Amino acid sequence: MTLNQVPEQMVNAINGLVEIVIALGYTDGHDEELTSARDDAIADVNNSSPDISRIRKFGQTIIGLARGGATPAITAASDGVIHDAEELIRAIGH
Repeated sequence: MTLNQVPEQMVNAINGLVEIVIALGYTDGHDEELTSARDDAIADVNNSSPDISRIRKFGQTIIGLARGGATPAITAASDGVIHDAEELIRAIGH
């Protein structure tokens, strides 16, 4: 994978987490919150100067929505997206 492909893969991971949380029924009444967090995280990933804050907020939103039913897999996937975003920012020098 090249550095140019990383943002696209991160967007896929973010969308995949959203799909999992929806499929497990954790969004009850929080669809707008999840959509907003997802859109902000994707905008941060695609920003020429990402700052990670919106990606972290997305991860917190995912875990918050899955509260009470959060599986280790959801937590690990959310943490992985945040970690990968931090690595991307380091790699591009921001």
